[in-house]
Amino acid sequence: MGVIRQVKDRQDSYAGQYVAFDPTTSTRIVAHGRKSNQVAAEARRAGVVVPVIVYVPEKDAASIR
Repeated sequence: MGVIRQVKDRQDSYAGQYVAFDPTTSTRIVAHGRKSNQVAAEARRAGVVVPVIVYVPEKDAASIR
């Protein structure tokens, strides 16, 4: 299962948070939290040199497409 699918399936768990994953595997979420800099640091501590970090909006948040 890809990481984007994992985030969508667990949107309630990650809502309002930043999620970091390892782009070399694209299947492993390595960190999550409310502050992007802390999530990036945690991902690096987990061994990810350049993590990809995405923000998961609250369920009722408006989005522009």
